[in-house]
Amino acid sequence: MLAGLLQQYSLAGSHKALEIAEALGEYIGKRVRRLAAEKGLAHQFKTLNQECGGINEALWHLASLTGKAEHRATASLFDKPCLLGPLAAGQDALTGMHGNTALALMLGAQRRFEVTGEAHFTALTQRFVDLVVSKRSYATGGSTHNELWEAPGQLGHTLAHGGARHEHAESCTTHNMVRLVGMLLRASGGALAYADFIERALLNGILGTQRGSEPGAMLYFMPLGTGVSKRKPQSWRHSGWSTPFGDFWCCQGTGIEAFARLAEHIFVEGRGAAPPELFVLQLIAARLRWRRAGLVLVLEADPPGALHPAATPGLKLRVERAAAEGVHAAIAFRVPSWATSPSATLRQAAAEPPNFGGAGGGGGGGGGGGG
Repeated sequence: MLAGLLQQYSLAGSHKALEIAEALGEYIGKRVRRLAAEKGLAHQFKTLNQECGGINEALWHLASLTGKAEHRATASLFDKPCLLGPLAAGQDALTGMHGNTALALMLGAQRRFEVTGEAHFTALTQRFVDLVVSKRSYATGGSTHNELWEAPGQLGHTLAHGGARHEHAESCTTHNMVRLVGMLLRASGGALAYADFIERALLNGILGTQRGSEPGAMLYFMPLGTGVSKRKPQSWRHSGWSTPFGDFWCCQGTGIEAFARLAEHIFVEGRGAAPPELFVLQLIAARLRWRRAGLVLVLEADPPGALHPAATPGLKLRVERAAAEGVHAAIAFRVPSWATSPSATLRQAAAEPPNFGGAGGGGGGGGGGGG
């Protein structure tokens, strides 16, 4: 509820929603402080071992909008020491941990960095992401089995089905990993490793979680391995497609949000003041109204899966409209890590952008508006 109210204010400008959110935040703060006074802070932090959802991130979001110390203090009561502490000590304590419980709290840690500027918290987030992406992720970008993280580098046994256990890659976890990595992507100004992961997870781990022939039917888990089926329920009811009236999973609500956010990471604006910078990071057709540069850009791209595997995918960026003649802006294109022989043209002539080439970096180039 709190997150929804804050989105109504942030996206739609509803001051009434912010007023209600402030009152709700104050109520939560009083209730939690009273509980901590009666039973101690250890009890409060122990409650975070349950699926506490996105309350930590929502409270830090509230604090960013109000600037009130009271809201910061309340948000900090949902920062989980037994998750953040081992990360700070350089330890990997994720094995056996419930994936989505931890992810919600790490979203809060990164949001805290955005609000307070405490670099310690984004460093913890970066380490967490590395532990999940490099050591606990399937090829789809998903990462949990039966909602829990396995030991690092030990996912293979989850694909050897002795029974009907296909609870791979919980959809909520994949979506929240994309959100968390996206926050790091924006904070870094377009780091390519983050963009590569987002591409992998979007195309392989999220797009397939909604049934094309039955919009609204969602997956709780993405079954992996040989001879498995999304359609067939597996060892418990949360496998297979959801039904319109028989299911109400967390992954249905998350799935709606995930598909509403599909365009979120196509472009990332650079952090420099002048000239305005734009990073084109995903091969997804889109139209962008770039306010800082006064440009309307159209990105044309080959849709995922539309080409033969041996074909060369391409994208084209053109200026549809410019607010003024002679607008100067810098535009950089990500070269995916899987690209082997990238090439580029500018106004139909071969171009050699700096740092052009494969996984090593993105192609960069300057553009002028009005042309």
